[in-house]
Amino acid sequence: MVDVGDPLAPRRIARIDTPGSSWRVAVDGDTVLVADWEGGVRVIDIARPEDPIEVAAVTEVGISRDVSLIGDLAVVAQDAHGLLLLDLSQPSTPEIMAHFDTPDAAYGVDGTNGRVYVADRLGGLFVLTLDIHKVLR
Repeated sequence: MVDVGDPLAPRRIARIDTPGSSWRVAVDGDTVLVADWEGGVRVIDIARPEDPIEVAAVTEVGISRDVSLIGDLAVVAQDAHGLLLLDLSQPSTPEIMAHFDTPDAAYGVDGTNGRVYVADRLGGLFVLTLDIHKVLR
């Protein structure tokens, strides 16, 4: 955690170690998701920025390369395992909701306006439509 109140003098205020290699983050309010490579997906509570706390981890999913948040849904690029959708309506107990396999390796992911964009190493770009209300029943 870095305080950039003075952009010319950023100041580290906290740090939290993860078991893998932190690649990407997504933030929504007081919740941070970390795509932690071999460490899976880590859910960090930053309600107190000076004292971040890991509240959950999804580790049985393989290599996590990228993560994006769409409301209470996390979409995770899982390398050779494609795309993973997680329900984060209860951040301390994330639930695997769905999986989409890509032809090669999902490297990047982003979501907006009911669509999920997945960059697959050899498969190119996939654009998926997503009805959050159907996924999060």
